[in-house]
Amino acid sequence: MTKNHHIAKCVFAIGCAITYPAMAQGPAEIAQIRDELQSLQQLQLELDDRINELEGRLTQSESASEHHPEIIKVAQLKPRPKEPPQPKASQIRLSLGGDMRVRYEANFSSHDDYNRSRGALRARLRAKYLVNDHIALGGQLSTGDPDDPNSGDITLSNFVDDFQVSLDKAYIRSQLGGLNLVAGKFSNPFDRTDRIWDGDVNPQGISGSFDLLESESDSLKAHTLVFLIDEEPVGEDAAMVGGQIELVHQFQPSFRTHLSIGYYDYRLHNTNNADLGDIRTNRYLNGAFLSNFEILSLIARANWTISEQWPLEISGDYSHNFGAIRTNGTHTDDSFGIDLRAGKLSRRGDSRYSYGYAESDVDSTIAAFAQDNIDFGTNYILHSLTFDYALSSSLYFNGSLYHYRLKDMQFAPFGEGTEWRNRLRLNLMAKF
Repeated sequence: MTKNHHIAKCVFAIGCAITYPAMAQGPAEIAQIRDELQSLQQLQLELDDRINELEGRLTQSESASEHHPEIIKVAQLKPRPKEPPQPKASQIRLSLGGDMRVRYEANFSSHDDYNRSRGALRARLRAKYLVNDHIALGGQLSTGDPDDPNSGDITLSNFVDDFQVSLDKAYIRSQLGGLNLVAGKFSNPFDRTDRIWDGDVNPQGISGSFDLLESESDSLKAHTLVFLIDEEPVGEDAAMVGGQIELVHQFQPSFRTHLSIGYYDYRLHNTNNADLGDIRTNRYLNGAFLSNFEILSLIARANWTISEQWPLEISGDYSHNFGAIRTNGTHTDDSFGIDLRAGKLSRRGDSRYSYGYAESDVDSTIAAFAQDNIDFGTNYILHSLTFDYALSSSLYFNGSLYHYRLKDMQFAPFGEGTEWRNRLRLNLMAKF
């Protein structure tokens, strides 16, 4: 309503008041009309003041908008369209992932016959499908020799022949509260080190993990595994039954400890399908392993978060094979390692450094499933240095140097000497 409209209403009211006395019948009515006229005049003055005030504010707002274009009138704002709701993680049925590693490797020592360099590649593609809230199916395709359980690497050679790819994981998983059951061929459920389990080894059989305790400062888990190594139509199968208890304790926000105790009982009654890559440096005679393998494994770690960029970790592991047979009083049953690590790889520009020392007796573990960082699965002394750098959140550079030799020459493979060897690996790794 404009100012002119308000004035017209007041004039109309005054006109009515002037003509009304002609119809009045006494002094009381005239006095009442005068009072009403005064009230209308006062109302007109108040309306004029209010209109002037509003017009002043409008003039100031228009001036401010000219000097500050970022000011937008409320009437011109449009509500943002609502984004479609994102599905919850539990609602995503199919998930895909994978990684690729390209490697340059140089081997050198004082023995010229050992000097060698090569390029290698490993690529893996993973998929997981949620059947419902409790059951999932999964699998993984990987490059590498399907007869080699502890490596997915392929040497870049053979006149550019196509790479060999195999299915190295295929499993069904059931999650029921704190119980996790897996059957098929799957990731190793145990807390591990390279002395016992290489990272590429995926057991086959059935596994169960149990959450025994979970609190703000403590975590206690149990893992079991029935590992079906080799099936024989006639005679006993080759298998391993093992278990592990894993305890994590948070003493304070910056200090955590991790302790694992495991026992692995192998029954290798029949090894007809074993090849040289399955035997490696274990003692083997007349178609059978010379020792039994009943392995106790201890792993301890301590983590300090001294700073966000440089967390520290020290870890140690020890294993003893109660089934190892001694030769000439020589210990053949123990292995141990110590590792120091500083840094992290969370985001671009992060780096990590580590040093490790390890010794392994000839029958301290099954060499077929142990590390393949060096030529010997057991019976070695090893120093290692590694450097990792995050080029991005999904692309990493790694440099590793291994300085090693045989530990006991009386168990040396044919043609092997006592010289120290060196292996340098430069890796570029990407994950998705």
